[in-house]
Amino acid sequence: MIWVWTVSLPITLLNSPAIATHPQPKFGTATDILGTILFLLGLALESLGDAQKYRFRTTVQSGDRTAICTKGVWAWSRHPNYAGEILLQFGIWLIALAPAVVREGAGGGYGGEGLGHGAKAALAASVVGPLLLTVLLLFVSGLTLQERPGAEKRWKRSVETAENEGGDGGKEWRAYETYLKNTSILIPMPQAVWKRLPVSVKRTVGCEWPMYVFTPPKEETGGV
Repeated sequence: MIWVWTVSLPITLLNSPAIATHPQPKFGTATDILGTILFLLGLALESLGDAQKYRFRTTVQSGDRTAICTKGVWAWSRHPNYAGEILLQFGIWLIALAPAVVREGAGGGYGGEGLGHGAKAALAASVVGPLLLTVLLLFVSGLTLQERPGAEKRWKRSVETAENEGGDGGKEWRAYETYLKNTSILIPMPQAVWKRLPVSVKRTVGCEWPMYVFTPPKEETGGV
C-alpha cells in the first residue's frame, strides 16, 4: 500500500484540490516534452523487453533451459524492463511538475493565478515516487534478487553437469559469463560500447556495483 501510494504521488498531488483548482499551463512546456520523451522511451523499452522475454521463454528456452536471451533490447541491457520502468516513472513526474515550474502568465492560459509555495514544493518533492521505485528495483526486489543469485545458479548448474555428465560441463557458465561481460546491467547501450568501458566505470556510473557481481570460487571451479 505504501509503495503504491508513493509511486503514484506525482499524479495524486497534481489532481489534488490545492493544485487542480488553479489554472494549469497548456501542454507543451519543457518539462512536458522531456517527460513525454522519457515516458514513451520507457514504455517502449519495458514493453519490448517483456514481449521479447516472453517469446524467448516460450520458444527457445522451453527446449533448452541453458539458453540466454540475447536478442532485441536484451542485447543492450540485462534488465531493459527495469530501465524502462524507471524512465517511465521519471517521465510521469516531469509532466506532473509543469505547474510548479512554469512561470505565471506563461504557457498560454496559465492566467497568472500561480500555485502557492507549498503546492509547488509538494509537486517537486513528489520525485520521491520515482526515486523509491528506483531504489526498490536496484537494491530490494529487482537486481539484488536476480543478478548474483542468477549467475550463481548458472555456475552451480555447470559444476553439476561437469561432475555428473563429464565432457564440457563449463560451456553454459562460459556462455553466461560472456553475456555478463558484454552486456550492460541496466543502462541500455550497444555491447561494443559496454565492452570497452573500464571496469571502474562499469562498477560506478554503469550501475554494475560489486554487490551484483558473482565470482566463482577458484578452488571449486574444477573443469568449469
